[in-house]
Amino acid sequence: MVRGQLHTMFVWAKDFKRNYVSVNPCPKLLENDKAVERADIEDGRVLTADELRTFWFGVDDPNSPGDRLSKLALKLSLVTLLRTGECVSIERTRVTPSTVTIPLRVAKGRRSKKARDVVQPLNSLAREILGEAFSTGDPERQYAFPGTGRDHMAQQTLGRLMGRKSTDKTGQWGVCEYLGLVDVTPHDLRRTGACILEQLGYDDGIIGKVMSHKSVSKDISPVTRDHYLVPVPIIERPMDPRIKALDDLDTALRDILGLPSGTNELPAPPRLLTAA
Repeated sequence: MVRGQLHTMFVWAKDFKRNYVSVNPCPKLLENDKAVERADIEDGRVLTADELRTFWFGVDDPNSPGDRLSKLALKLSLVTLLRTGECVSIERTRVTPSTVTIPLRVAKGRRSKKARDVVQPLNSLAREILGEAFSTGDPERQYAFPGTGRDHMAQQTLGRLMGRKSTDKTGQWGVCEYLGLVDVTPHDLRRTGACILEQLGYDDGIIGKVMSHKSVSKDISPVTRDHYLVPVPIIERPMDPRIKALDDLDTALRDILGLPSGTNELPAPPRLLTAA
């Protein structure tokens, strides 16, 4: 694991834009003279269709561990591919009927000088989840998922909710134990959504864009980007490929879960906070 992290660090340092080092002293791990697949050395897993159904409908059980908003935040990460830390920080005024904006300060991976806020399209499942979230509790609150004694729910809260066990010191059941799921983390939900997109035929570039990862293609072909892809608007409204990708994810999840088709409207439109 440590060697893998060192390899990644030297790859970053050897990048042509940085050129801090000329060689990578930590080559990829080898097994029988063959490179080990990334899936074999990465943590986490992907839920099967049956496990997805167990999770989705299981957290709707009023007796399942956790409060309703925490379980909605987990669902939101699955259907939007946003990180749970981004989901819990969603503010009312940053939600529109079709998108949600995640500020740069929350999207910590965006550290480039040209980095901008993440504006993620919302599919119908996401609109339903946010509609229910804003309809639960204080209708005038700022955050969709408020925390106790803080502005919004802590990301770690969702991890503990999934993984805690009745045999721990607290004696509290976790979602996984209650539903009979083995070692599922909140990040596995995001990974599962990405795998669904891959199986729907989307390439790594589109999936990475939906997940707000840095685009590798920009580094692979700097000449094309610098000399040909100039920022001149040609068509009035360019199609955002993430919209179709997330809508297709929505359709696939509804098919797996047996849910009816969604609508194009946010069930509970965000309301502006009124002055005290």
